[in-house]
Amino acid sequence: GKNFFAFGMENRSGGFEIRAASDDYKFKSALKVRDISFIKGSEPARKSVNVVEGMTDFLSLLAMYNAQQLAGDTIIMHSVSSYVRTADIIKGMDFRAIHTFLDNDKSGKKHTQKFKDDFGDKVKNQSSLFEPYQDLNKALLANQVSNF
Repeated sequence: GKNFFAFGMENRSGGFEIRAASDDYKFKSALKVRDISFIKGSEPARKSVNVVEGMTDFLSLLAMYNAQQLAGDTIIMHSVSSYVRTADIIKGMDFRAIHTFLDNDKSGKKHTQKFKDDFGDKVKNQSSLFEPYQDLNKALLANQVSNF
């Protein structure tokens, strides 16, 4: 007897990652199959990739940059447990820079370090841009967009 609203984003396997659109009811799931999402950037040559944990972080990043499309490609992990899939895609492409926007929590910092260990100087940790907030979405909600 309750109505719930959610939004979703197609992943690269043809499934949809979905999130409840409510502050009162937290719900994350996938329809069909769980996977990462890959969004092409406006750069004709793949020079850089942005890596975010979730789709709300990606949407927040667009809002913070006041853009409809980012210059570099973007990988939305939907969960840091998708690290291997994300790293495999990055290894298969010749990106000059990897901009990580992972959460400012223990797990986000751990996976940012994994990116640095695997990709070295190509990794540009962007999490300091939204400190002291946990993630991009929380920084946007607090109207902390000046760094962008």
